[in-house]
Amino acid sequence: GKASLVQQVARAWSMDPFHPLIDRARQALEAAGCQVKPGKWQLGRLGMGTGGSVLLNEFDIPVLGYGPGLETQAHAPGEYVEKEKIVEATYGSAIIAHSMVGIPICGWSSDEI
Repeated sequence: GKASLVQQVARAWSMDPFHPLIDRARQALEAAGCQVKPGKWQLGRLGMGTGGSVLLNEFDIPVLGYGPGLETQAHAPGEYVEKEKIVEATYGSAIIAHSMVGIPICGWSSDEI
């Protein structure tokens, strides 16, 4: 194999707050009774970031940032997230995915499952 030296960079990214993807996700979360906190992440330490920068900046793929926990604790010593928040974020992620693509049809009906 070939060895390569690459930069470890997570460039800032931002979505238009009126993008249809954000609006659809917000509506789906609200309809499901999930907490919705629109805004921008405040990542205050070096090395913090997401893969969203590559998807949005290099490939023009819309990106949502959604998850549990407090930004001030992320990737820091003593980081923790309450179990209930993880469960809610998992449910919310499923709600967002369902609102975007629906339920996949794989050749059987729901009464056959």
